[in-house]
Formats: sequence, C-alpha cells, structure tokens
Amino acid sequence: AICFIALGLLAATFTRAIMERGPTEFAPYAPLPHQATSAVGVTFVRLRPFELARVRVSAPQALAAAIRWEAFSGNNPHVTVDLGAFADSKKLPTVLAYLVIFDGVIVPNLGPKQERPNHEDIAVINAVTGHAIEGFSYR
Repeated sequence: AICFIALGLLAATFTRAIMERGPTEFAPYAPLPHQATSAVGVTFVRLRPFELARVRVSAPQALAAAIRWEAFSGNNPHVTVDLGAFADSKKLPTVLAYLVIFDGVIVPNLGPKQERPNHEDIAVINAVTGHAIEGFSYR
C-alpha cells in the first residue's frame, strides 16, 4: 500500500488532474500564467522530489476541500488541480499546496465598486493538512 501511495504522489507532482463532467484526465504540469504571478504576487513551482514525502493529501481530497470552501455559481466549470510549492509574497511563505482552479464560474464582486464578476477562482489547499489557505482570482 505504501508503494502505491508513493507512486501516486510522484505522479501527482508531474501531472495535473483536469476534470470536466467526466473522468479525471492527467496532463503535464503547468505553472501559473505570468499574469497571475505578477498581478497577485504569488509563485507556484514544481515540487522537488524530496518534498513529496511530506504530501499527505490526495488531489481528490484537495478538490473536495476546495468545493466546500469556495462559494460561486456556474454551470459545469472546468476544474484543474495542480500540486506544487505555493507562496504569497504578501502573507504566506512557501508551502506545499494544491491549486484548485475553477474556470467558467461566476465569482461576485463584493467590493464597493460594482464591476463584472470574475470567471475564474483559485483555491489554495495545503497538501499536508488539507486545509484551505486562501483563494484568489486574477482575471
């Protein structure tokens, strides 16, 4: 059983799960677009092999945590789950985390100025504890 867990974690490091009204598909790892990192001040990089041993949460568990934590509406959003090392320059040092990206959703603007809602929401889930850390949108 430990061998299967280790192989699953290794695969998760080099892949991302893309789910859209059907089975989970695996594709190569993709970092956040430059627009996201510069607009929000976050970094997200591939995990190094020695960091894998600390990951205790699976991609499906991270997705379940993000769904419980996020509040938005939309029909059949495209969901991407990425595992990596996340840091927020304003509030968070580097932490092993899943980015759960919901694309095609309606995220209401709660600020004083009414603007169009965002259509992408990103939940950051700690890959060791499974707790939601923060959420953000950049477009």
